[in-house]
Amino acid sequence: MKKFLEINKKARIYIKETAFEPHFSLRKEGNLVDIGLDNSLRTNERLIFTSDRQYIDENIEIFSNVKEREYFSEANSKMKMEDSEGRVVDDCFDHEQNLVVSEQGKNVLFCGCAHCGIINILNKYHYEKWEDPAFVFGGFHLSSSNGNNSESMDKVEKIAYKLKEYCSVFFTCHCTGKKAFDELKSVLKDKIHYVSTGNVIDLSFD
Repeated sequence: MKKFLEINKKARIYIKETAFEPHFSLRKEGNLVDIGLDNSLRTNERLIFTSDRQYIDENIEIFSNVKEREYFSEANSKMKMEDSEGRVVDDCFDHEQNLVVSEQGKNVLFCGCAHCGIINILNKYHYEKWEDPAFVFGGFHLSSSNGNNSESMDKVEKIAYKLKEYCSVFFTCHCTGKKAFDELKSVLKDKIHYVSTGNVIDLSFD
């Protein structure tokens, strides 16, 4: 974020204040690596601290506070945080946010790496909106950082059938992993697509 602020001189950053809590990654050697934000950035005037549900304008909103843990990713076990008593515990991902963009009466959901679980995020969205998003973009966090799958194909298949219940088209990438994507694709067919950096997606809002 520090480098972004140096390069971009005007953009505002919408962020949960809990993002500045200490965060770590547990590596295979057993050591904790600090992956937290530079605390000196907390007072930057371009930062806007968000609530659990916040409108940026009439067509753009952010929501967080996803508490359900259905089909929670095993890869999350390596993500740690420091609690209020200074103990290193599993990351609760309270800082993770999801973006909803409304266009021509339809909503597009952007969920980043979906550490909270794509099913849980969709359930939270449905609770807030009482409808399904038309399109969903994001990684589903079904593989580890080295690209190996951390979820069983049985779990991935169950997630696929859950996703099939939604009237949404999914565009996924990155931390979903190719093997998991192929399993999702076998169930969801044309309801899911793989995207990469540089792709241009033309969405139909008819």
